[in-house]
Amino acid sequence: MRLTITMSGRQGPVSLPLYYQHLLQGVVYRSLENEQLAAFLHDKGFRQGKRSFKLFTFSRLFGAHQVDLAKKNDSVFG
Repeated sequence: MRLTITMSGRQGPVSLPLYYQHLLQGVVYRSLENEQLAAFLHDKGFRQGKRSFKLFTFSRLFGAHQVDLAKKNDSVFG
């Protein structure tokens, strides 16, 4: 299943680190209304034998952006 989320900054461009996946994962977990479910999904995931399956894999973000060469680690979207 693929989920597309569209976001925009309230006050202009948004700056994200190049390795933003952890931040986006946190946003998704915090948006879940059931805190126990969010904790289960984050901490344990679904288990099959010795393996644990987490819910997320991320592609690169799409949209117009620039890499901030001065910081060498930020992408600015906006």
